[in-house]
Amino acid sequence: MRKFLLLSVFILVLGISFIYCEETQFIMPTSDFVTNFCNFPQAWTISTGKNVKVGVVTTPMDKGPKWVEKIAKLAPGSEVKQIDPSEFLKPTSSNSHFQILLIMWPVAENQYNDALTAIGKWTGKGTTIVLPAYFGPMMMTKRYIEWQKFVNDASKKGAIINGLFGRAYQIGNLSFWKLEPIDIYALHQGFDGDNSFNTPIALVNRNIEETAYITTAALALLKSKEPNLTPADMKKRLRLKNRKVIWAVFSEIIKSDTSNQTNTKAGMPVPKIKPRMWVRAVLKKENAALFLKDYPKGTVEIKHYFEGGCLDAGLLLNLRPMLDGEWTRQALHVKSAQKYATGKGVTVAILDHLFDSKAPSFKDRLVKPGSVLEGEPVFQDEAGHGTWMANELVKVAPDVKIMPIRICGKDKFGDADLYIKGIEYAVTNGANIISLSHQPIPQERQKDFDAAIEKAIQKGVTFVYIHYYGERNDVIIPEPIEFAVGDDRKDIIHVIGTNFVNDSQFPYTWGFSGTAPIVSGVIALMKEQNPKLSPVEIRDILLKSFNMTPDAYTILDAEKAVNLSTKK
Repeated sequence: MRKFLLLSVFILVLGISFIYCEETQFIMPTSDFVTNFCNFPQAWTISTGKNVKVGVVTTPMDKGPKWVEKIAKLAPGSEVKQIDPSEFLKPTSSNSHFQILLIMWPVAENQYNDALTAIGKWTGKGTTIVLPAYFGPMMMTKRYIEWQKFVNDASKKGAIINGLFGRAYQIGNLSFWKLEPIDIYALHQGFDGDNSFNTPIALVNRNIEETAYITTAALALLKSKEPNLTPADMKKRLRLKNRKVIWAVFSEIIKSDTSNQTNTKAGMPVPKIKPRMWVRAVLKKENAALFLKDYPKGTVEIKHYFEGGCLDAGLLLNLRPMLDGEWTRQALHVKSAQKYATGKGVTVAILDHLFDSKAPSFKDRLVKPGSVLEGEPVFQDEAGHGTWMANELVKVAPDVKIMPIRICGKDKFGDADLYIKGIEYAVTNGANIISLSHQPIPQERQKDFDAAIEKAIQKGVTFVYIHYYGERNDVIIPEPIEFAVGDDRKDIIHVIGTNFVNDSQFPYTWGFSGTAPIVSGVIALMKEQNPKLSPVEIRDILLKSFNMTPDAYTILDAEKAVNLSTKK
């Protein structure tokens, strides 16, 4: 199985990540999740940090070169150097030329006063100071009171305080963050977690300082573009120009306390039941209530909310926010491709669940919807995964026909038999393309699954599946460009994965599932241009139709694919 490891990206230091197309500026992504998520490619169109000097306050033991390199990659036009803590503590005319200083040196308690004095002197000279909210992971036995007082005092002297959250938007110990004046939260790509299981009292198990370099690089871009900004201006801008998010804290309600009950057979006390708590990120408080409907009435409540701002380099530089899927389609060159085809006459079967028949994406596009679950209707008349996949499809191929096929229920994810029945239904009812964005099947069922795919291919049906791990070379395998690093496979079709928006949860999410309907939409354009294309020919054309990211990975170009289709 492919490993979903999002590693550091090698951005071309002198290259600005965009090309000009016929109709618009064409911003290329990188293969790094954090870089794309924080919109650095968009920000690079107007600033690379030129003429800005950045200092990283560390000792050789504190991975100084690592942070220097990371900042230089995100702010390639800036000059980044490591400086010793002794230089930071005693600013002089010879070292006061830095516009930005990142403190990556864990200040000891006996040095707090000296550090605060130095922060005041640096900010007074016009240098912006970035200080992590904490160094290292959180520990249950750790006292944070003295540190938090230091951070509060540093903030009052003008330092920018940087917090951390994870890819699943889990922010960690809320009581910790509430006592600190966090100016901005930056994304940690390795901090995953499932919103349903991470609790608000859970401790962040990653080094909290590890995201401060992202904020520092974004500030270098800002300072280069607006050199007259003071440290106070930079701090204010970070607080105003970010992705606003609310973390809603949910808790299960335990109506009876069984801690004093006794098991009559064993004579042992029954353990006390502890309520489960978890956090979800939402855009508006009222959206949090939407999650309550998934639980029996009276079993879950919203305890409280926690508000914060997440770093976005584009917003920081006053660029307009990317709309839902806008960057994904732009990088695909969809607008130009749609001059030649729109998917007319092509039917795409979406194998999924939770289809809403009232969704605009299905209007005048439905063809033979069906369910392979006995007694379960294809439509549940509520927004969900299947509807979201249809939304992505029609943005690429607006005139396509859609065949929604329900292949799973609440507990049927990864059921090979249901997947096979869904494939058979699609083939029998005339689908040209099958899009599947669900969990992988058990490895022991791969042979049976491949047999169903073989029948579909023989009928000329193109099969697109995000989790295909078999040996067939005629299955289309899409993947976010953010997964390209470390993946040595050459048969993957890449599109952007960090430009998907879910209005009920978080401003910008990443979408692995969405890659299948997007690539299926491109195939629909190709099939309209040349209906005789076989699945193998389609795969070969897709693998030849690409642009290069700044760090030398391929990303699909829909216009090239459509043009090559006419030559077959």
